[in-house]
Amino acid sequence: MKGWSDTSTVSGVTLNNVRVGGVAATTLAELKITDTNSYAAAPKFNTLKFEAEGYNLSSGVISYEASTDGGLDVGGGSNGDYIAFKNVDFGSTAKTSIDLKVASANSGGRIEFHLDSPTGTMLGYWTAESTGGWQTWSVKNIPLNAGTAVGTHTVYVTFVKSDSTTVANLTWFQFK
Repeated sequence: MKGWSDTSTVSGVTLNNVRVGGVAATTLAELKITDTNSYAAAPKFNTLKFEAEGYNLSSGVISYEASTDGGLDVGGGSNGDYIAFKNVDFGSTAKTSIDLKVASANSGGRIEFHLDSPTGTMLGYWTAESTGGWQTWSVKNIPLNAGTAVGTHTVYVTFVKSDSTTVANLTWFQFK
């Protein structure tokens, strides 16, 4: 979408399974995209809650699946896999924590949140624990490393484990 400056100049875009703040978005206006320049890069997100399946980049065996919580979740993340969200604007006030909604039948491994690369500055991590099953959902809150979540970055959600089994399923996360 090179050179666009507002949604009125974009046409032919179909939105499928896009959620903003847990609500389905069917038009570009509902995405609440903030764009102050004409550029070819991805637009900024002006919300700090992300549906896991809405990622811009991924690597590894990551799959969408129907969630018993409604909508979709990202499953199958094992050691070294990641999903990423471009142009996340944290603003100038540092965020202090992340809520994430996860499900796991396993313990061990971590879901890590990094800035600008899968191994970039670590914002924080959740140590995986069984929630009772792959579709038994629990909201976890993890602290962020002080002062790291400011400005505009690509956020990488990286799955880390000492073996090749799945760490956890993820449906959403939110910076606070």
